[in-house]
Amino acid sequence: AVKQKYLTAFYYACIMLLCLVREFLPYFTEGNVTGRMAANDFNDRIRFGSLYETYGALLTKKQQQCLELYFCEDCSLAEIAEEMQVSRQAVHDLLKRVEQTLEHYEKILGFLQRMERTRALTDEAALLLDGAQKDNNNERLSRVREILVELNESR
Repeated sequence: AVKQKYLTAFYYACIMLLCLVREFLPYFTEGNVTGRMAANDFNDRIRFGSLYETYGALLTKKQQQCLELYFCEDCSLAEIAEEMQVSRQAVHDLLKRVEQTLEHYEKILGFLQRMERTRALTDEAALLLDGAQKDNNNERLSRVREILVELNESR
């Protein structure tokens, strides 16, 4: 549970960093293809972390250990290989297989997509309620707003 808490905090920190990268990367990489590729790699890493957060419990202990070293501890492939007493190539292959497995789970179950859709709708509803509250001081609108905030925080 503690590791899950830290992974969730890491996930949200990465989302915030992603927003900053998307905002400022064009200023530093105009005409530079490498910069755009780096942003895509970062997006892929965020997605991979989100998939792990959602479906990580379905992975084997060895897969979970490898991903926790990779994401939470920010270890290199060589460091993970040393820790797990396997080759660097084995770690690379494991990460690729796990990524494919997590994408397969998402394709079948779609929890991450539903969660992102729910978050977007909740945020939109909150904005609409904020506007309605300015026009009308209704206790019901306040309660709906509280519920939406609670839903957002409980995810």
